[in-house]
Parts: sequence; C-alpha cells; structure tokens
Amino acid sequence: MYKLLNQDNFIDAFLHAGKDKKFSFEGKVALYEWLEDNIENYKLDVIGLCCEFSEYEDLEEFHKDYDPEDYPDIEAIENVARVIPTRSGSFITSQF
Repeated sequence: MYKLLNQDNFIDAFLHAGKDKKFSFEGKVALYEWLEDNIENYKLDVIGLCCEFSEYEDLEEFHKDYDPEDYPDIEAIENVARVIPTRSGSFITSQF
C-alpha cells in the first residue's frame, strides 16, 4: 500500500513512531521540504531519518558534539555534511 506523503502526514509519522522530539516542528518542515525537493519517490523511514540527521539550535549546541576548531562556522560544516536550515534559525545536519 502506498500513501501520498504530504507535510502533515510526514510530521504525524514522527509522533506515531515515538520520535516527535527528535526534530522541532520547524525542523520537520525543513526536512520534509528538503526531501521533497531533492529525493524523487522518497519512501518515508522515520527511524532512518532520525539516525541520518540531527538538529541543532545553533553553532554553540553543535559544538557540544563537534570540535569548534574543526567546524567554526556553517560553511565548514557544509564541507563535510548536508546542512538544512530551518525558518527558526536552527539547522539540521546529516551525520558524518
């Protein structure tokens, strides 16, 4: 069975999978928009997305996980990972 993926059921899928807190609302919207624009015929895998991507409120939070000398700014992060900005100012990165 196939279900047409739209933004609302994409966001709801995180709730139903028990992963609603993994990304902010704005993060889920940004991730949905990125997937829609970049991956044709995407099959939703909430757990896979939670493993592949992380959201950070700002660089300070990012630097709790990664060395600020190696990644002093967003451009340095973009050299090694996919970076998806959100409307609220946070950003999502692919794992690297």
